[in-house]
Amino acid sequence: MSDERFQNLRRHFPEPAQLVEVHMAAALPNITNRVNNPFRTDLEPGVKAFKP
Repeated sequence: MSDERFQNLRRHFPEPAQLVEVHMAAALPNITNRVNNPFRTDLEPGVKAFKP
């Protein structure tokens, strides 16, 4: 990440904990999929699978 982009983020999220929280919120779906996909975890009833 460039210094300019990081400084822009700091303007919106001045506290370091806020940056961590934003990154974790964005990463959670990715992490969940990386764990569930190899195990072929069944979806909850009523949830339709995404098919691109």
